[in-house]
Amino acid sequence: MKKASKRTISMYLGIALLAAGSTWADSGDTIIATVPFDFMIGKQAVPSGEYTIRQAGPTKALVLRTADHRVASVFLTNFTRRIYPQDGTKLVFSRYGSRYFLREIWVVGELSGHQLPRSAAEMEASMTAANNGTPDEIVVVAAR
Repeated sequence: MKKASKRTISMYLGIALLAAGSTWADSGDTIIATVPFDFMIGKQAVPSGEYTIRQAGPTKALVLRTADHRVASVFLTNFTRRIYPQDGTKLVFSRYGSRYFLREIWVVGELSGHQLPRSAAEMEASMTAANNGTPDEIVVVAAR
């Protein structure tokens, strides 16, 4: 009886977590942002410009497209949560010296967002900046 109860609770918990993480995909939201600087997604360099970001179904994958609808990048993220709903849609970047790395994506009104794992290139940039005495910075780009 206890095994069945634990299995049932685990199943419902898993379904609840999947449902919470797929809210953005179900709403059909597309984020539009103009990024005024070149940046990195993982080890891929992306030029400045206007981009759309859309979730690729009920997964942790996101698709970044250029203004002319070409795919610039497809990347995996981890879900992250906040206590309060977001007050604005935004892209969050980490800046090390002159290099920017996309870190998080948030949609207005949502408790959950997307966080990109730190790449080897970002960790190297972070260490180089620290060795040069350059502080890390967080840069937020408003989106719609």
